[in-house]
Amino acid sequence: MKGTIACLVLFAMLFMLISCASPDSTIVSLNSDVAEVPPTPTPPAEIGQQVENGSGNEPDNGLDNLPDNEPDNGSDIKGDLDDWVITIVTGTQTPAEYEAARRIVEKYGANIVIHREWLKTSGEYNERRNTDRLLSLARLPNMRAFVFAPAHDWSNAVESLREFREDIFVAFVDPGGFAMENPLRFSQIADISLRVDHIGSALAMAQKASEMGATTFLHYSRPDQMSWHNPANLRREVMKSEAGWLGMEFVDATYPGPVLDRNATHQFFAEDVPHMTSLHGVDTAFYSASCTAQRVLVETVVEAGAMLVDNCCGNPYKLLLHPVREAGRPEGRFLPLLELLPQQRELLAEKNMLGRIAALPEAPGTVLTAAAAEYAIKWIKGEVPKEGFDIEVLRQIMEDLSGVGVVLTPHTNEETGEDIENFLLMHMGYIVF
Repeated sequence: MKGTIACLVLFAMLFMLISCASPDSTIVSLNSDVAEVPPTPTPPAEIGQQVENGSGNEPDNGLDNLPDNEPDNGSDIKGDLDDWVITIVTGTQTPAEYEAARRIVEKYGANIVIHREWLKTSGEYNERRNTDRLLSLARLPNMRAFVFAPAHDWSNAVESLREFREDIFVAFVDPGGFAMENPLRFSQIADISLRVDHIGSALAMAQKASEMGATTFLHYSRPDQMSWHNPANLRREVMKSEAGWLGMEFVDATYPGPVLDRNATHQFFAEDVPHMTSLHGVDTAFYSASCTAQRVLVETVVEAGAMLVDNCCGNPYKLLLHPVREAGRPEGRFLPLLELLPQQRELLAEKNMLGRIAALPEAPGTVLTAAAAEYAIKWIKGEVPKEGFDIEVLRQIMEDLSGVGVVLTPHTNEETGEDIENFLLMHMGYIVF
């Protein structure tokens, strides 16, 4: 009897669940190998809120423009493909790299440059799907090069590509992310790998601050960022050592974390930056190891009359004052920083702040991605060696793109102490507002 009642109750609960389900509910088969869940829409990119994803100007909702099980054979490209074609693969939340791809497509045409936004390949299902799509594009006989920007989690897919297309040029941008592992493997898979020189840029920040007249270098971080294994901690130690060598006082400051909401962050810096400026003087160069603090920091530093050199991710648009930042992103793209300088300097002049903020001329991801694509095109045209690479040509491309001097350094294999010649670290010179 008890068993019969239990069965009836179970049946009733199941009936209620089915009847309450909305018509749009997703039903996942228990027998399927992969349970597919509709992706959550991605918020607009910080700069470049509208993107082109193959079906007109639409918001970037984190989706690419192909069904899950459809191979990518370039069939959505309008017009005939050229005799040679390259593909730039960017992520769905990488506005700097996306902007570089947009500019390269605009320069050469969509019949030469295919731009794909694909989800990160973390997870077996995403990795298998993106590998299939990559191999489908690689089978186009006129496909000659791939640029992955950023190249997180693409190693296995490119190894599969190499099994049948050794004649394709492959460039990795920022392989492995900030906490990169196994750079030697990347150098063996790709023809060239490029990433930011985080240590070199830390040295350059301290040097630029001193050159601009700073007597104090103040470093903000959250306590959770400064664990010994965190690369941000290593950068701080480099800044501290270089600041001391240059005769600047180094101040290690923290702000509450790990996460503050926008109002709390604004309130902290609105109070602390003037306080620190009064303690250490207006010739204090401020720096924050957290991206979330950059917009607030630049506004409060300007109001306090202090100094600012670069930021944690190198994005110069985060060092623009609010009116300039808003003017710099028309119609889903962002303008080159040099075009925004007159307006930025005009606003800074009103506050007697000219010459007190230094920034990179472009986001590093934009320069690295565009440079990788430009070098790949030269490789296809036979303008650079087919074997090895020409570091001077690559440097010149980067300097032409950025308008400043560029330093390229081979990555050193920590196990052997030898340089990895086709794995290059870059840092650029600064422009002063």
